[in-house]
Amino acid sequence: MESVVRLSPDDTVVTAVRALKPGETIDGITVGQPVPKGHKLARHAMTRGAPVLKNSQLIGLTLDDISAGADDHTQPVVFPH
Repeated sequence: MESVVRLSPDDTVVTAVRALKPGETIDGITVGQPVPKGHKLARHAMTRGAPVLKNSQLIGLTLDDISAGADDHTQPVVFPH
């Protein structure tokens, strides 16, 4: 069973389908902090203002730098109007 789901190759985040532990390498991503099931995980480092894409759709913009493997669900993201 897969540990994460990526809906599109363009996505900047993947969704955890189980709890992930720091240090695990999943889909080429090293998990940086505990990630609960259902949370989004950054596929790569993103700078402030970077688009957050899920299923190739813009779901927000980062308000801060986000490191690869960070729990994007808890990171500051502003949703576009």
